[in-house]
Amino acid sequence: MPTLPELQEQFAQAVFADSAPAFSRLLRTHEVTAEDRLAVYRDNVLHNLTGALRDLYPVVLRLTGEDWFRQAAHGYIYSHASRSGDLNDYGREFADCLAGLPVVAGDLPYLPDTARLEWLVHEVFHAGDAGPLDLECLAGVPSQDHGKLHFHLHPACRLLQSDYPVHRIWQVNQPGHSGEEMVSLEEGGATVLVFRGADYTTGVEALDAAVSSFISALLHRQSLSVIVDTLPEGSEVGMLLQNLVARGLVVGFSEEGSAC
Repeated sequence: MPTLPELQEQFAQAVFADSAPAFSRLLRTHEVTAEDRLAVYRDNVLHNLTGALRDLYPVVLRLTGEDWFRQAAHGYIYSHASRSGDLNDYGREFADCLAGLPVVAGDLPYLPDTARLEWLVHEVFHAGDAGPLDLECLAGVPSQDHGKLHFHLHPACRLLQSDYPVHRIWQVNQPGHSGEEMVSLEEGGATVLVFRGADYTTGVEALDAAVSSFISALLHRQSLSVIVDTLPEGSEVGMLLQNLVARGLVVGFSEEGSAC
């Protein structure tokens, strides 16, 4: 007789198989056959995971249509088993799955990055929280040590670089959007900041070169002295930092032997 973990593994494999005669022999049957019993689980799992992907990727759904999205979702579900008891963790690799579809590469090249943006929107909504930067603690750092500081972004901040104007694609496909709905791919790529506001609304914002370089450096935990040396010429580091602090996007800092 298989052990419980073995039974669970066999059951999971049977749910995602077209037929599972070996596992079916382990099931009790009365008026309902073993395959019919498994079919109930298959339908429920497929329905629930497809629903989770629909909720995660409403823009992709709107861009592709119900039938196309359902087929793409089913392909993803059968190739990417859920590894978490939390359904919010499911769907991370959907963009990579879309990128492998020939029709996407040919006709919808922006779709994978649109999906990546939607995943980041989902991720920042569920990210942890943090209080504001302790300005009094920062004021206590001697000026000669400022270059050693590493500033920390809010945990609900993400950065996405794309060859396409995915921020515009996302914006025009939001509920209640009014105004121009056409997006030209000739607008070019963008570096997009995804963040969560104080009221738990999600912001999606295209950045200029200086701000995107600064935020990228902060995400990589570079020191202020390194950041000053690598930013585009003419960048005002003090102003960039002040702006992010005022918006609540920089929430802490650290240096050798201490942190705030």
